[in-house]
Amino acid sequence: MAQKELFPAMTSKRETVLITGAAGFIGCRVAARLLDSGYKVVGLERPGCDLFRVKRLLPRMKVYRLAGEKAASVLRKENVDGVIHLATYYRKRHAPADVGPMMRTNIEMPSLLLEAAVAAGVKWFINTGTFFECALPARGPLKETAPLAPWNLYASTKTAFDGILKTYAASGAMKAMTVRLFSPYGPDDNPDKVIPYLVTSLLRGAPVRLSGPGQKLSFTYVDDIAEAYLRAVKKAGRLLRHETVNVGAARSYDVREVVSVLESVSGMKLAVSGPAAGPAVRPAPPVVADLRKAKALLGWRPRHDIRRGLELTFRAYVKKRC
Repeated sequence: MAQKELFPAMTSKRETVLITGAAGFIGCRVAARLLDSGYKVVGLERPGCDLFRVKRLLPRMKVYRLAGEKAASVLRKENVDGVIHLATYYRKRHAPADVGPMMRTNIEMPSLLLEAAVAAGVKWFINTGTFFECALPARGPLKETAPLAPWNLYASTKTAFDGILKTYAASGAMKAMTVRLFSPYGPDDNPDKVIPYLVTSLLRGAPVRLSGPGQKLSFTYVDDIAEAYLRAVKKAGRLLRHETVNVGAARSYDVREVVSVLESVSGMKLAVSGPAAGPAVRPAPPVVADLRKAKALLGWRPRHDIRRGLELTFRAYVKKRC
């Protein structure tokens, strides 16, 4: 007769993570990374949202298309342990018609979700920030402690909700972290951003006009970002206070350097025209992410340099065209 175990192995509950914006460019990669790591993932999207990016994941996860104020029922129904907030309304330059939707999506909706999460006993909340919220140092990398100086209305709304989240964290109502992102890029990115514009122009043989080299940015490959969120999830339940963590690339590049690398990995030449004649513009300080806290707190660093990231991005666009 087999001997009965006196101390049978404990079975740990699989954590359930709700992701707002799960069907977005970053959200779908984060969802896939968490699913592959054994988490149960629930997506929350606005009504009418296109699910094309997350379609392949639907056999493995649920996606609710609900207004933000109705999220409380999902949190309880799915017994959610933690929230990753990625949904956003982004405009670099807003029009008057953008003000209401931006305020509702970036401040009101996550605030209602946060309050519902507290009521439902959710353990932790991971927010998404942007380097647009900060004053750039004259030299050196941008630290998590950089002064706040939002660049536009979008960044101001992100700063506003982050302040609300910090209030909840300080009161002990919720363990919280903000992942501050730096210039994400990769396959299936939004077409109005610079790298998709360059790649699609290259494949079409269309000329591009650049206003100049522009600001050096810390372009960060999307799979590295997804890995950072996975590590943040593993850490979030043990936080003692709100933490902000930079997630960016180790180096920064201007757009002409990106063009050069893209031409190298593709073996193609992009037709680039320069700016119209005019007075020289003093370049803005380069954006470089200080990654020391990400390494210390999350054990994270980017795995893809700009060459590898652009190579993978270019291949994905070519495959999509075939």
